[in-house]
Amino acid sequence: SSSSSSSSVHAPVATALYLSNGFSSSKRETCSAFDTKIIQFPLFSTSRVHTDYVDCVRFVGNLIMSKSTNNVVQLWKPNLQRKQDSITEINEYRYSDCNLWFVKFCLDPQKRLMAIGNKAGRVFVFAVDSVSSNCIAKLEHKQCKSTVRQLAFSHDSSSLLFVCDDSTLWRFDISS
Repeated sequence: SSSSSSSSVHAPVATALYLSNGFSSSKRETCSAFDTKIIQFPLFSTSRVHTDYVDCVRFVGNLIMSKSTNNVVQLWKPNLQRKQDSITEINEYRYSDCNLWFVKFCLDPQKRLMAIGNKAGRVFVFAVDSVSSNCIAKLEHKQCKSTVRQLAFSHDSSSLLFVCDDSTLWRFDISS
């Protein structure tokens, strides 16, 4: 009984995968459930948060966290009821030595912590809900001297991985 219910649950997924792999006229009748929605206008757009390239963006609940090349990550929200590109700035997270393109920040799964690296191999960890914009931890190692490009928290936020331009991967275990 459990295998029949399991196969019935997986049947729609299998069908969707089959239909997505190429086009044939015999599939045409069954493709109507996968019609493409066309939206011609964005709900919101702004250039008020950053003055340079934006290279990383994440949702934090209904808020937006974004980063440019000016040593700051912004937490903000769009004001959809006000004028076209109106925003409310919630917080700024400042760090140093990272006026580079393509350096990603990461959020832990609970969206309580944010981490970002810099071109000197240091990682800054911030409490997202803190009133202060100061980092709560700075992670560094004397052998890590290369630009930190991307980071990832473990599922329970106990560890942080990051990769650098010199092809190294680093892991820090975080105590509560």
